[in-house]
Amino acid sequence: MRRIFLMILPFILYITGLLAYYFDKINGYQFIIFIIVGLGISIFGFFVYRNQKKLKAAFLGIFYILALLAVFESRLIDYEKYTYFLMSYNEPFEIVKDSGINVLAVEVIEIPYITDLNYLIHTMEFSTNKEVLDAEVVTNKIR
Repeated sequence: MRRIFLMILPFILYITGLLAYYFDKINGYQFIIFIIVGLGISIFGFFVYRNQKKLKAAFLGIFYILALLAVFESRLIDYEKYTYFLMSYNEPFEIVKDSGINVLAVEVIEIPYITDLNYLIHTMEFSTNKEVLDAEVVTNKIR
């Protein structure tokens, strides 16, 4: 029974961490810690059952899967810094000269680390001379 629990526990930690991250209960750093703890459990199981070839191979496989997930999910840390997305107006431009076909674009600005929205909007409008159309709070679902 203990063997099965040690084999399933890393995946339970991963799924729990993934759901907690998705629903904004934890941040990306804490989610990576969940995966690292799962890696530690698989290494522990590998050394505890090193004399039994099948269990040793199973824990090694679990370690490889979690290591790949850790590398894949570590990219989330790059997105932790963004707090707001600001949308502002861009001047329309012609796709082909003298065709009369214009593209009306909206500029999206990713803002890191600033949490005061009123200050942020005021600063962006003052510094770029563009009106801020919308401000969107960045959540883990958007990341």
